[in-house]
Amino acid sequence: MDTSEAIRSISLAKNYRKSLRESYQCLLFIAIMPIFSAEILRLTCGKYANFIVEERNKKLQNPFLTLNGIDKVQCQSECIHNKQCKTFNIDEDEMTCELNNKSTEFRRDNVTTINATGWTYYATSYKESLVGYNCAERKPCKTGFMCHDTCDCPGFYCKAMRSCLDWHRRGVRSGEYSIVDRNGTHYPVFCDFESEATSVWTLITSYSLANNYLFKEPYYKNKPRNQDRPNWVDYRLGLQEMKNIHSLSTIWRATCNFPIRKSSIFHDYVRAQLHVFDFLTYNKLGECQEVDYIDIRGHTGRNVTVPFWQDDGQVIHTDSSLVICSFNAQSNSVSNEDNFGLYSTYSRSFTCTESSNSTTQWWLGINI
Repeated sequence: MDTSEAIRSISLAKNYRKSLRESYQCLLFIAIMPIFSAEILRLTCGKYANFIVEERNKKLQNPFLTLNGIDKVQCQSECIHNKQCKTFNIDEDEMTCELNNKSTEFRRDNVTTINATGWTYYATSYKESLVGYNCAERKPCKTGFMCHDTCDCPGFYCKAMRSCLDWHRRGVRSGEYSIVDRNGTHYPVFCDFESEATSVWTLITSYSLANNYLFKEPYYKNKPRNQDRPNWVDYRLGLQEMKNIHSLSTIWRATCNFPIRKSSIFHDYVRAQLHVFDFLTYNKLGECQEVDYIDIRGHTGRNVTVPFWQDDGQVIHTDSSLVICSFNAQSNSVSNEDNFGLYSTYSRSFTCTESSNSTTQWWLGINI
């Protein structure tokens, strides 16, 4: 063994003895933790971490698993509880975690780190098992976070639920849930997991025809309505909240009378890909835009183009009385008939405008 390896072995041994001391301290914390707040205990996790910082602005290549939207403590916990994981890379600004099944600590792995601005490579040659902490009994996590029992001190970690997809992965049913944005702000949203088997949807607005006059502003403007109380007749998220959900979405849709008509959702309905047609930033009048599917009063189209209007004076909508693009729903329309929004002129044959109690919804979603 050369001098540098001997020094490294001594350093690792010291770190191991220190970690054992801190493990006993951790067990003491667990014994007395009921008198402390969950948030304070959560913050002590970093002190008892089993990983040492190896290299800043470096990372190991070819991770076997990449996880988005989690912080350093959560990344460490994911590595501890994954049998393949030896080390991890973390970009804390982007909240991106990469788990590695190799380590610079082991000669047989024969790996070295590469330059990677903003990343930090963490490694150690040991792990420890400590007593668990009962999430169900203590409920230590704040709103918008899901508690997970672990074997590392203090026995739990709180995963930020950043989207309806995160909640879907927990096996829950459709309903209202809190999500957390990158700034740590939480807010309630309605998540739909059931109306379309291949998609998860987040409601961004819903309003009745009676309240239509309150919902004529374009979606690129910040015009929230009851955003802390999701409901079907008078609700719209703020622009920042929409953008947060938008950043985690790939598709959008508009529906009528949800959830009353959940079983026949595809009647008077439109759906599109965000990368093809982004309604949140759209600011044009009557231009043809491609949608995956559309139904207006029984007239249907797949992968067709449809004219949409949205500018500073009007919320996004289409006009089925005009034949400008490939989709044609002119038959049985009324003159200047607005669909999926605005409703300056509307038809009682269109589900969103059948009566003053009829509702319109817009959603952001992702395929699963």
